[in-house]
Amino acid sequence: MESTPKLKLIALLMLLTLTLATFSAVNLTKRNSAKKLAEKLAPASKSLLNSQSKTQDNPCSEKESIELTSCVRNFILTEKDPRLTGSMLGFYLAVNEKNIKENTAFIKTLYQKQDVKNKCYDMLLRAGNLAYTIIGEKAFAYDLIICRSVFKVGIYQAQKGMISKNQAIKEFSHLCDQDPEKNGCADGIGRLVYEYGYSFKDASKACAYGETISAKNETFYEGCMGGYGNWSRYAPYFKDYTSINMVRTTYCKGIDIRGFLTCMGYGMRSYVRSGLTNGGYQERLDEYFQTCMVKPASDIASFCSGYLGFTLADVYNDRSGLGEPLSGKALSSKIDKYCQADQACLSNFISWYINQWAFSNDGKLNIQGSNEVCSNIKIINTKYCFEYINYEVDRYEKRLIKASLE
Repeated sequence: MESTPKLKLIALLMLLTLTLATFSAVNLTKRNSAKKLAEKLAPASKSLLNSQSKTQDNPCSEKESIELTSCVRNFILTEKDPRLTGSMLGFYLAVNEKNIKENTAFIKTLYQKQDVKNKCYDMLLRAGNLAYTIIGEKAFAYDLIICRSVFKVGIYQAQKGMISKNQAIKEFSHLCDQDPEKNGCADGIGRLVYEYGYSFKDASKACAYGETISAKNETFYEGCMGGYGNWSRYAPYFKDYTSINMVRTTYCKGIDIRGFLTCMGYGMRSYVRSGLTNGGYQERLDEYFQTCMVKPASDIASFCSGYLGFTLADVYNDRSGLGEPLSGKALSSKIDKYCQADQACLSNFISWYINQWAFSNDGKLNIQGSNEVCSNIKIINTKYCFEYINYEVDRYEKRLIKASLE
């Protein structure tokens, strides 16, 4: 029988061997994890994606620690392109994936700058998308509710194809639970339902499931359904619609009673807007006018003219190169022709015309253009027109106050 000291020595050697093996395995796992992160990060570390889906060099890729943070901050504060700044932010969050608390504080500090707020939607959308693409589920640790929770919308964009339909609808429904601006945040839910390839009927279920009253005259449901309608506006299937009635028989087929209003309103609007891309928007607008203002069906008569007002701003204030923007007297004559004496048509036109580009890089309301329209209309009450401009300016300023508290 071997001596006790010798047995102890053998046991010690075995323990040492096991410890070294464990240490090596842990190190190997860490190295493999770091290698995988580096491989995922490589494209983002060297180049950034801009708003034209083209790449450009990342000026902060070789920076480290404090220099990196300073470089990223300066880039975000000075670069106007929101997708470039979003790509930079997503890269930064991935590089510093363990510093969740510090990174969250960094983002919130940046958000207090007005220029960052003006471009926050596309910026944080891209950042959330890229962060999930690189670090996966860890991106959900950034529970950011700023800018209508759009960072989380970006994460879900990147998850497309990875989660089931039922799971997606359920998770989308809770996306805005902590957001103080439920109605605005809900737009992102509608957008996701559309981007995941689901129908308006699916959107209605998701929007009803997560409904919460957010502000006077605004509800989660309408904001969510509007998000689906708005983001589907250039959907490829609209080009195949041969009449506006197909909105009723195809786009809104099977929709529940409550969702019908938004479905038909946005559907008819999208039917016209698709003409900007595929040609014939003027003919489609005239068809909409006949359906809505001349002989409207009883189930759309109450809201049809309001959506017509939105549509007029779509086609006559398009800056994407698809239409021919009008202003002043030329635009006022169109409003007189299509809105006639309908106040809902005029007010919704003003609402979208004055706000349409307020959340782009310039962050400004189109007050001058709206004043010119009101000064030149002939049929609708001019006083009412100017009063509605003041209403929209007040509404915009209240949104800015709410955003400053996020």
